Amino acid sequence: MIERALILDEGGILGPEDLPDKIRFGESHRGSLIIDTPTLTLEELEREYILKVLNYTRWQKKRTSEVLGINASTLYRKLIAYGVEKPAALKNVEGGIPDIQDMRDAGDAEEHAA
Repeated sequence: MIERALILDEGGILGPEDLPDKIRFGESHRGSLIIDTPTLTLEELEREYILKVLNYTRWQKKRTSEVLGINASTLYRKLIAYGVEKPAALKNVEGGIPDIQDMRDAGDAEEHAA
């Protein structure tokens, strides 16, 4: 990471501002949230964060609601409101963890549908 920063730096001297926040401020114990585009609405930000937690928990909705600190019924209502559905590659996979063949099958199905 340091080598990359040095290559990208035009002046040849690295300062703290040239380094990623993770290095400058250290790792957060609770995780971190990096907002690339500060033009998101609060609703869009909430939707993206819910998706991030769903992926982290491998789409275990009960666990996701616990991480988010909300009731499971609230999570379900938000998923419906935001139109969020489990990705096709994860559907019908026990525990939400697809194997390589499931991913290939899902890709083949999408190609034939197009």
